[in-house]
Amino acid sequence: TAIRQLLVEAVHKRLMGERQFGFMLSGGLDSSLIAALATQQLIASGRSLPIAFSVGFSDSADLENAKIVANYLRIPHKVLVINPQQCIEIIPEVIYALETFDPLVVRCGIPHFILCRYISNNSNVKVLLSGEGADELFGSYNYMQRAPTALLLHQEVLRRLKLLHQYDVLRCDRCTSPHGLEIRVPFLDKKFVSFISRLQPSFKLISGKIEKFILRKTFKDLLPPKVLWRSKEGFSEALGKMDIGELLEKTAELLISDIKFDERKKLFPFQTPETKEEFWYRSLFEQKFEINKLERNLIHTKVYRSAAWQQNKNNNFEESNSLSESSGDEGKENKNLIGNLKNNKLNIPNEVKGHIRRRSTGSIKL
Repeated sequence: TAIRQLLVEAVHKRLMGERQFGFMLSGGLDSSLIAALATQQLIASGRSLPIAFSVGFSDSADLENAKIVANYLRIPHKVLVINPQQCIEIIPEVIYALETFDPLVVRCGIPHFILCRYISNNSNVKVLLSGEGADELFGSYNYMQRAPTALLLHQEVLRRLKLLHQYDVLRCDRCTSPHGLEIRVPFLDKKFVSFISRLQPSFKLISGKIEKFILRKTFKDLLPPKVLWRSKEGFSEALGKMDIGELLEKTAELLISDIKFDERKKLFPFQTPETKEEFWYRSLFEQKFEINKLERNLIHTKVYRSAAWQQNKNNNFEESNSLSESSGDEGKENKNLIGNLKNNKLNIPNEVKGHIRRRSTGSIKL
């Protein structure tokens, strides 16, 4: 089919050069499909096998799926297991690299940044292939699949594509480049984007079918069924049973007092933080970049992603990468972690704590 031919060509164009190639393999459909296509072509041309890299908490379901894909493709696979404390400690560096305080971009940037550092320090890989862009192109985010009509979904797809440089593409570029890596994204090939954008919107919103059904069906011979027909999970969400979003929200709740948060409009009159997590990131952002009042008006960040059909409901947009609520043992694990945080058993960097103290009267002392 045309979809298959165009994506194969898109991958081929991004395999130019003699450097060692690698994959950011999350275990989801998009990264797995790119890995499968690229591996086929590299083997056919007699070049070195690519190396797959994955990151997650020790209980991550995605790590297991990534292993399945790597074994299926018979390629080397390096897994980096991280913990919540590492995620908290690296936030100042991530914000500095990303140059944004958008909560969702920062959340997803944390594991991405950690993995890129690992790849740079532990391999000879210099060029990475990734699956970014497919969710926007095929309208596969959960909220998109709840669009009232196929036409509204199509309009949202076009809107999200226009904003890609402000979140996922920005994250990819700025997490890799500080570590001397280059990332290439076949799904955002111009010809492929043009063709998929012209498809009938109804092909992307099929009642009773899994998201990206047309893409899965086109490449059903390339991946094991468990991966091929697995529903989408957000990059940060799938780190493990522990909800990284809840961890960061709770940490921000402890770092930012209610008194200080009530002053947010005075402190940040432009793009005022809406949550304590965002207040935390914004404080670190301005500490890093020493932005004055004039320059503050030129910041391009905080991407609002509410679709047209959602804007009339409320101002709190329904996020495409929204994180699931924890329950049962997972919830207990999160509570234990937050308890350790309150008791100062987690090592929160002085850079994170100190700046909040300087700006915040009445903040919790950690």
